[in-house]
Amino acid sequence: MNIITLLTPKSVRQSTKEITFLHFYSSLSYATGDVIEILEGRKKTPAVITKISSVSDFKQEIRSGNFKPVELPITKTGEYKFGIPFRNFTEDDIRLILTHATPDQAGQNSVLKKFLIRKVVKKKIINRVIPKADSFAEIKLDKYFDQQAVHRTPKIELIDEIRKYFKETARYGMGSFPYYIGMFKKIPLHDIRQMFEEAKRTEKSVQDKKKLFWWKVGNYIKPKAK
Repeated sequence: MNIITLLTPKSVRQSTKEITFLHFYSSLSYATGDVIEILEGRKKTPAVITKISSVSDFKQEIRSGNFKPVELPITKTGEYKFGIPFRNFTEDDIRLILTHATPDQAGQNSVLKKFLIRKVVKKKIINRVIPKADSFAEIKLDKYFDQQAVHRTPKIELIDEIRKYFKETARYGMGSFPYYIGMFKKIPLHDIRQMFEEAKRTEKSVQDKKKLFWWKVGNYIKPKAK
């Protein structure tokens, strides 16, 4: 028995900032990226599988009552009945979903377009005023550091979210922004978010959740380190 982690168009569009992963149990065999048809409420909807885990990986959450998985609601009628995959998304396809890409970036993939955000939220542009000084001695460096441009990416936004949640304030070394960047360098965005969401779901203190999160990150990196 496995825990299937997946996304549907509805779960992606519930928020423009954070994606909701759905979890179900199933004995069917799937691969990451498989697209199947499930029932969401009473409606049929495509769902892309982002991860397959053992039930034992969720043992602690299940025992605490914080996680109560239900059976994968596959459709039993129609062209894509009985949970048979009818398409497979690549890692790049899944990355487009997780970064809230727009349908025009899906090319000819009509199924992928259903998962992508149709409306783009325009960010307000703030014109920053650079302070002027009559002499070099009057210049305060912190004014300029505060105005350094930051080119936001989905991974940077996620790191900001994680650091704020874990109350990280270090500017250098462990817990600092560069530390997170280095640790996440070779980890796909959707895996980082999933490990973070799994840690948050536990009924632990923030400090213990942080330890659990880094334990998950370490386990992810360790097999790949040679």
